[in-house]
Amino acid sequence: MSARPVGAWLLAVAGVAVLATVVTAIAVIGSPAQQRQQRFDEQRVQALHRVGLAIGNHVESRRRLPASLAALQATPHGAGLVVVDPDTGAPFGYRVLDARRYELCAVFASAQRNQDVRTAFMAAQWAHPAGRHCFARETGRMPGGPEADVE
Repeated sequence: MSARPVGAWLLAVAGVAVLATVVTAIAVIGSPAQQRQQRFDEQRVQALHRVGLAIGNHVESRRRLPASLAALQATPHGAGLVVVDPDTGAPFGYRVLDARRYELCAVFASAQRNQDVRTAFMAAQWAHPAGRHCFARETGRMPGGPEADVE
């Protein structure tokens, strides 16, 4: 048996092994496009979380929910706040439900279940399906009492 057929056979086996490894990696972690979309979803969640914190700070100091995200950005609590989708540039949705409750909305590329989120806190707060999803939020007790309203 010559060295040439053995070398060709080993090269073919190595090629199949590399191909199988690449296919398995893509199946496990997703394609580069899927990874990119997952990173955008993570950025959306982080931005919405920051918006929620700014709304909470606004309520503590002004005793009311901001009328819009643009109004929030015009305050010290919202200065520099990102209120648009990091991928599309579309504005996040915001809707006041009553004096203490509001919704934050975004369009997500993929579902993010509790076990997918990196921390338990974020998992409980920001799990979402693919597509448009709104998160209902409630502020703490309003310092101005039940008569507190939207600014």
